[in-house]
Amino acid sequence: MTKVSATLQAIMALYDQKKIDLEQKVSFYLEELRGTNKEHMTIKDVLWHQAGLVAYIPFWSRTRTSLGWKNEYYSNTESSEYPLQVAEGMYAKTAIRDSVWHWVIQSSLTGKKDKEGHYGFVYSDLGLIMMQHLVEKVSGQTLDVLVKNTFYQPLGLATTGYNPLQRFPKVQMAPTENDKVFRERLLQGTVQDQTAAMLGGVSGHAGLFSSAKDLAILMQMNLLKGSYAGKKYLEESTVEYFTQTKSPRSHRSLGWDRLPAGGSSSYISSLVSPTSYGHSGYTGTLVWVDPSKEIVFVFLSNRVNTSAENTKINTLGIRRKVMDVVYKALK
Repeated sequence: MTKVSATLQAIMALYDQKKIDLEQKVSFYLEELRGTNKEHMTIKDVLWHQAGLVAYIPFWSRTRTSLGWKNEYYSNTESSEYPLQVAEGMYAKTAIRDSVWHWVIQSSLTGKKDKEGHYGFVYSDLGLIMMQHLVEKVSGQTLDVLVKNTFYQPLGLATTGYNPLQRFPKVQMAPTENDKVFRERLLQGTVQDQTAAMLGGVSGHAGLFSSAKDLAILMQMNLLKGSYAGKKYLEESTVEYFTQTKSPRSHRSLGWDRLPAGGSSSYISSLVSPTSYGHSGYTGTLVWVDPSKEIVFVFLSNRVNTSAENTKINTLGIRRKVMDVVYKALK
C-alpha cells in the first residue's frame, strides 16, 4: 500500500503544485541519472511501470558473506554510527542508503521492447525508489515527513506512518514474516520488504504502516477527488488525471492499478466500475476506490505470517471473493 498511500500521494501533490511535469525525464530532476541507462525515462513511464526497470533486486545479499553480515553495514546495537533500524536488534549505517541508491542507478534494464522500441509493463519496485528520490529532491523534505505533514496529520490518520516502533508499543502491530534469509528473526513493527528495511524503514515502495480505518479515510479523500471534511488536499483535475489516464501499453493508470481488460483478476472483483482504481500489496492487502459506486474497499491481511511461501490468499482468490460479496450486496 506504500506505493499509492505515500509515494503516489506525494507525486500527486507535487504535480498539483506544478513542481513536476510527468512528461519530463526523471533525470531532469535527478542529475545522477544522466549518462546512465535511465537517463531518458519519463516520470509517466515509471508510474506506468513501463520504463524498462527490472522488477526487483535482492540488494540485501550484497551486504553479507557466507560467514554472516558485514560489519561495514550492520551492528547488533543502535548507535550514532548505526542509527537505522533494520529489525529488532539489527541496525545499519546511514551510508547503506547511498549504496542502495547506487545499486539502483547501476541496475540493468529488462531489455524487453516491442517492435516500436517501447518497453512493456513490468511491475517494478525500483521505479518507486526513484520516485522517492525525486520527491525528496524537488520538495526538500524526506518522503515520510512530506506525507505526514501534507496528508496524514491534517486527515487525522493517527496510526499511519513509517517506523511505527518509534511511536507505538510493539503489541499494537501484527507480526509479519519470519525472515530466514535476511534478518533471521520474526518481524514485528519493522517493514517486511528487505530493501525498505535496509533503507531504515522509509522507502518509496514499502515501509508504511497503517490501519483499515486510516486507509479508508485516505482513499475516501481520493474518491472525493481531493477533498475531505471540508478541506481540499488536491485539485479534482489532479485526482482525475492520475486515476483515469491509462497507459497505451497496459491496463494501468498513473501509479494506480485498474481491472485488466476482460475483467479477469485474482484479487479484483469483476463487478467493479470501469472508473475504479486501487492497488494490492505483497502481504495480502488491497485498497480499491470506486467513484461510480461511491465505495472504498480496504482489505488488510497478513499472508506472510509466518512465511512468504503462503500463497493461498492468491490461489484461492480471497480478496476477489470478498469484493464480490460487497458488490453483490449493493443490489
